[in-house]
Amino acid sequence: MAYTARVRAAVARHLLRHPKSELRLRLAVLRATPFPPGSRSIGADWDWNELTERFPQSRAFIYGTGDDALVYTFDSASQILVVEFLIVDGELVP
Repeated sequence: MAYTARVRAAVARHLLRHPKSELRLRLAVLRATPFPPGSRSIGADWDWNELTERFPQSRAFIYGTGDDALVYTFDSASQILVVEFLIVDGELVP
């Protein structure tokens, strides 16, 4: 079943102002598949598992490395994926 991929406005603005090819490629992959190889539950990531507190009602995932990644949620009931945050150079933005 097809799903909808959304990007938070602040994330989109950041990617437009500060293009980073690795993140744009990962975004394109997420638009094609909600669970690409290399994505994992945010709770399973040693560096970023404290972010699970920000998503008490959702399943959150990270796609990328500890330095550059997309943080997203996926609701299987509504089939909606939302890119919530970016990790750029090891920092959470925006």
